[in-house]
Amino acid sequence: EHVNRNALAMLDVPWGMDAIGKKLDQVMPPDVIDTVRGIIDETLANGFALERQAVIHLGIGAQIRIAVSTSILVDDAGATNGVVVTLRDMTASMELDRLRQIDQMKDEFVANVSHELRTPLTSIKAYTEALFDMVESDGQAHKFLGVIDMESDRLIALIQNLLDVSLMASGRFTLDLQLVHPPEIVTEILHLSKLKSDKHSIATVLPPELPKSIMDKPRMKEVMVNLIGNAIKYTPDGGTITV
Repeated sequence: EHVNRNALAMLDVPWGMDAIGKKLDQVMPPDVIDTVRGIIDETLANGFALERQAVIHLGIGAQIRIAVSTSILVDDAGATNGVVVTLRDMTASMELDRLRQIDQMKDEFVANVSHELRTPLTSIKAYTEALFDMVESDGQAHKFLGVIDMESDRLIALIQNLLDVSLMASGRFTLDLQLVHPPEIVTEILHLSKLKSDKHSIATVLPPELPKSIMDKPRMKEVMVNLIGNAIKYTPDGGTITV
């Protein structure tokens, strides 16, 4: 009595074809008929059947993978009246799976590269700190070593951020929670060079009676550095940033 236009398109059956009243093998392509007959027989025998997949080869040379599932059809008395067959185009699902696999490969690549980069950077920083003690504190070499040390810290922080993003994406990101007095975070980050500005002044309002809070201190310091850094960036020259 009814014809599903989408089903006919999926099965590569012309819309003008009179499909009603015809047998399965007169309507369905040969690629699918065996799968459909098999799942119908299993459903009638057991009352249910697990989903199966089949590939339809279209006339234009393309092909689509479909999922075939069934439901038993019963009348008011509970007697089996037939089987409802559902065909589902798997193209979108397969593309999502492919994109998910690519995303996973990307996360693994980022994590591996980040780990590999941390080792030489840690060595560079260690040797730089050792050289600090071997040069005059007010000389040019000391100044150059200071730049190397600062940029090494910056690269290590960037690599750590990449690792964090990778861990978040894989669901393996964890927080190191501890009791922290919030003003400690502010006083510890205000000396960072990235928060220094000759064109702004930074004021702090840190009530001593603030209770300790449970947090991941290094992560919260990152949050505060970003917030204050943005305040410096978007505050007009001569303005005051109050924390």
